[in-house]
Amino acid sequence: MSHELPTYVATATTGSGHVARHAVATVISPRQPAEATYDERPLRALHQRWVTVVDGCFETEMECGDGEPVDALRVAWAHALEHSADIKRELDTYSGDPLHDHLTEHHLLRLAQATGILRPGHSMHEALDEIEGLLRSVAPAAAERSTWLGRRRRAAEERRLIMASMRPS
Repeated sequence: MSHELPTYVATATTGSGHVARHAVATVISPRQPAEATYDERPLRALHQRWVTVVDGCFETEMECGDGEPVDALRVAWAHALEHSADIKRELDTYSGDPLHDHLTEHHLLRLAQATGILRPGHSMHEALDEIEGLLRSVAPAAAERSTWLGRRRRAAEERRLIMASMRPS
C-alpha cells in the first residue's frame, strides 16, 4: 500500500525524524541533488553561512523596517551583499553544481514562502522565477535608514548576525 502513495506522504507517516525531514525537502523542492563526487562539506558550510546572513538580515529588516515582506527582502539582500560579498562571490563559483543549485533553490523557495510570493495556486517554478528576478535586481548598496537610532540598532544587529555567521559550525 505504501508504494501507491506519493513518496512524501508514505515517508511522513513512518514517524522517523530523519525520513520526515527528507519528506519535507521532497515536498518543497522538486529535484533532489545528484550524488556528489567530492567532499561537499565546504560547499554546505559556505551555503549555510550565506543563508544565515540573508535570513538574519531579513529577520532584522522585518522587525525594524516598514513590515512589507518583499521590500524587506530587497533591503536584506542588499545588506547581505554589502556585508558578505566575499561569501556570495565564492558561493557563486559553484553555480551549476547540482548540490549548490539544490540548496539555493530550497533557500529561495523558503524566502518566496516567507514573503508571500509562493502562494496557493502558484507553482514552485513560477515562485522561483519571480524571486530570482526580484533578487537579481538588487544592488549591494547601503539602504536608506530613517533615523539615527534606527541606523544604530540595525547596524548593531547586522554586526551581530555577521559575526554569528562567521563562527565555525
